[in-house]
Amino acid sequence: MVQEWRNRGTGWPGYAPPCCCSAGVAVLAAALERLQAALPDVVRVTLPDVGDTASLNDGRPELVAAELRRFFA
Repeated sequence: MVQEWRNRGTGWPGYAPPCCCSAGVAVLAAALERLQAALPDVVRVTLPDVGDTASLNDGRPELVAAELRRFFA
């Protein structure tokens, strides 16, 4: 994904901008599709009723932690 951003002329070689705009959402979706295709037995998890700050202390970090524990188990 970084190479794609380099090709788009972001001005900073190697810099991948954060996913904080409509273009970022498209980049994130593309990255998730590629990961899902590349990793065997991968399962995409969506946490309902949480936003993009779920992992922060004032979000729902316990939900994120539970999924990470399942993934690394």
